[in-house]
Amino acid sequence: MLFSAVEGLTVLDEARDAAKLYPIVLEVVDTGLAVHFAYGLSEKAAGIAAAAGAQWEKAEEHYRMAMRQAQELPHKIEQPEVRRWYTRMLIDRDGPGDCDKARELRPKPSSCTAG
Repeated sequence: MLFSAVEGLTVLDEARDAAKLYPIVLEVVDTGLAVHFAYGLSEKAAGIAAAAGAQWEKAEEHYRMAMRQAQELPHKIEQPEVRRWYTRMLIDRDGPGDCDKARELRPKPSSCTAG
């Protein structure tokens, strides 16, 4: 439920409360638990919590790791979710080059054809 709480508080604009959960999420990350299939990647949750506390560099590290994990597992559901949250962090941070990076992270259309 921890990962859901971090996401939920962030979506509800309760960033301060989400940021308070960052140390607890780090404890989960440190256990080596990469993914909980009901709640997603631990690195994604850490990125969300770090971004909620404006810890931009830490958030970016977590999102990059989560993107790598989602690709390597592969975790098809988390791949666009991590990009979405990473994009939100870049938009919130609004640093030099962040808008361009956010555009690059937009989910790409699938190459499959409906038949």
